[in-house]
Amino acid sequence: MILNASWHAYTLTLRQPWTSARGITSERNGWLLRLRDDRGRLGLGDCAPLPGAGTETYDAANRALDDAAARIRGKPLIAAFESLPDAPSPTPAVRCACETALLDLQARARDLPLHSLLTPGSSPQVRVNAMIGAYRDWPVLARRAIDSGFTVMKLKVGTAAPATELAALRSLLAELPANVRLRLDVNRGWSLATAREILPGLDGTRIEAVEEPACDASNDQLRALQATVPFAIALDESLHTDSMESLPVRRQVLKPMAAGGLLPILALAAGNGRETVVTTSVDSAIGVRAACHVAAALGNDLAHGLATGDWLQTDFAPPLPISRGLLHLPAAAGLGLDFGRAPHVSVTAIGGEAP
Repeated sequence: MILNASWHAYTLTLRQPWTSARGITSERNGWLLRLRDDRGRLGLGDCAPLPGAGTETYDAANRALDDAAARIRGKPLIAAFESLPDAPSPTPAVRCACETALLDLQARARDLPLHSLLTPGSSPQVRVNAMIGAYRDWPVLARRAIDSGFTVMKLKVGTAAPATELAALRSLLAELPANVRLRLDVNRGWSLATAREILPGLDGTRIEAVEEPACDASNDQLRALQATVPFAIALDESLHTDSMESLPVRRQVLKPMAAGGLLPILALAAGNGRETVVTTSVDSAIGVRAACHVAAALGNDLAHGLATGDWLQTDFAPPLPISRGLLHLPAAAGLGLDFGRAPHVSVTAIGGEAP
C-alpha cells in the first residue's frame, strides 16, 4: 500500500553551460517524487521536463504532478501501476517519475536491483559514451575522455557554420586513436540539403552514428539518406512527434523523461527492432540511475549516453563509477540509492522540502 506520495521542487546547477543547436542550458529544474509504502520503504522518481528534448513544459508538469500523486496515494502497488496513463503520455516526465518510483518500490520489496527486476540475469555494467560538447570544447574534453578509456565520444554539431565544424572534426580525428569512434548529434541544426552534402563524405570507419541530421526531412527522405551512409542515422527528439512503429533509420535514442518511463523503452526496443540507445537530458542522480538500469536491462553492446552525472555541480548523490567506458551499477536493491540520510546536495540548491 502506498501510504504517502509527495513531490519537491529542485534546481541543480551545471558545472558549465550545455550547448546544443537548441540553445544553452545552465541549470536543471524539476521535482523529486517520493513514495512511502506501509512497510516503510521509499521509492524515488525524478520529473525533469525539457521540452526541447521531447517532454511537456515545466508548467504542464507542475499541474500534472499533484493529480498523479493523488491517484497513487492510498493504493496497493499493482493498482498504483494501473493508475498510470498509457504511454505515450502528454506529460511523459510526470509519468516517468511515477513509474520509476513504483518500480523502485517493487524492486526494493523483492530485494533486487532495478535492472534485475526488469530483465532477470542482466549485467550491472553498461557501456557508455563520453560527451565532449560543442566544437570549441572538443580538443580538451576528447583528451580527458581518451585518458579515461572511452572509445565512443559524442559531439554536438550544428552550433556553428558547417565548414567551421567540419574543419574542427578533421583536426580532432587526426589526433584520436584509431579505435575511438565519434557520434555526431546535430539536434536538427542542419537542413536536409546540408545533411545530404555532408553525411556521405564522412569517414564511415570513424563515425559511429549521426543523430537528428536535419530539421526539414520527411521519413522517406531520412530513409533515403540512411541508405547512402554506412553508419547509423539516429532519431531522438523527433521521435516524440512521429510514430515510432516503423522508423526510417537504423537507430532510436530514447530518454526515459521523454518516453514516459522505463517500461515504454523496453517495449519500443522489443517492438520495432531498431538499435536502441538510452540517454538522459542531464537529469539528477535519480533520473540518471533510472536510465542506467533500463540500459542495463536492454543488454545490448551499444554505448549509451549516461555519463552525465559530473556535468552537474550539485546533485542528490555522487555520479556512478565509470572505468574504461563501463558504468557500474550497485548491487543494492531498487535504484541503489539510500536516502535514509540527507541527499548529497546543499539545501540552497533545492526549492521546497528535501526528500
